[in-house]
Amino acid sequence: MSVEVRPFITGYSRAYALIGEKTILVDAGPKSDKFSIKDALFSVGVKPDNVSLIVITHAHPDHIAALPALKRITGAPVLCHRIAAESLKKGWGENIVPRTGFARFVVRLMPKSSERNRRPMDVDIAITEETDLTGYGLDARIIPTPGHTAGSISVVTGNGDAVIGDLVMKFGFGGPILSMFSDDEEKLISSLQGLLDRNVRIFHLAHGGALSRDKVKRLVEKT
Repeated sequence: MSVEVRPFITGYSRAYALIGEKTILVDAGPKSDKFSIKDALFSVGVKPDNVSLIVITHAHPDHIAALPALKRITGAPVLCHRIAAESLKKGWGENIVPRTGFARFVVRLMPKSSERNRRPMDVDIAITEETDLTGYGLDARIIPTPGHTAGSISVVTGNGDAVIGDLVMKFGFGGPILSMFSDDEEKLISSLQGLLDRNVRIFHLAHGGALSRDKVKRLVEKT
């Protein structure tokens, strides 16, 4: 059965609904008072009781802040990599490691962590390897794709779409770039090459929408 990819949260950080026999949500997006999670789901034709799983690509604030609300509304279990799960349980999230000068500037503007800012979150399923999602009503697989963070994962559908979190970013009218943040640039490039080797045809980004295979291939080749 084919899978349709629809962003149900847009703006600074996107979250996606993968719709097949059941629906799997990928990421939860930043917490916002500007929209209702339930309304966001209904706007793309998703009924909360048809959501079988919530996948978190990595544990950074703009991907997890709305997770408690999303889990409460859908009742679906939460899955992520074991490394991300350990970070979520502690309430800090994974490390944010700047890769560029601009990224270092951005990090300086981020609020400093403190004990008061801890928001521990429980994860139902923690994985460390490739995982088949057909049991959740979707023709798709989870692929570990470290490089942005050690616990980064991507979701690849049977028809060649991949939701890749922050492995690649695109802002405004500029071209795509490797993530500004990376704890291991070599692994980041290797993860993208691995997705290309799986014949992914469309890459869906948290920051920047969708990219064709050719654009990602050129980006990898010039690094």
